[in-house]
Amino acid sequence: MKKLTGIVLAVAIVIGCGKSPAPAERLYEVKGNVVAVDARKPSVTLEHEDIPGLMRAMTMEFAVSDPPVLNGIVVGDSVRGRIRKEESGYVLRSLEKQAGG
Repeated sequence: MKKLTGIVLAVAIVIGCGKSPAPAERLYEVKGNVVAVDARKPSVTLEHEDIPGLMRAMTMEFAVSDPPVLNGIVVGDSVRGRIRKEESGYVLRSLEKQAGG
């Protein structure tokens, strides 16, 4: 029985070592004003505040991961969203209007 338990344990360790947990998706909070919207790309250009840990305030175009993210968003809106740094660049994952915008 001890031999069987040892074999089972060894197999479990080997299997466990072969799989590494997926890294957590790192999203950054972005706040700013909409300067342009291009639903065809899809993308949005934001005049945004500093993004802590990522970049200083600037005006920048962001690709959009899912076109419906832009639904109801127009030039002049004050918005808040989340972006992710990907190999292709910065991708906006979510966006919502802020009160007063």
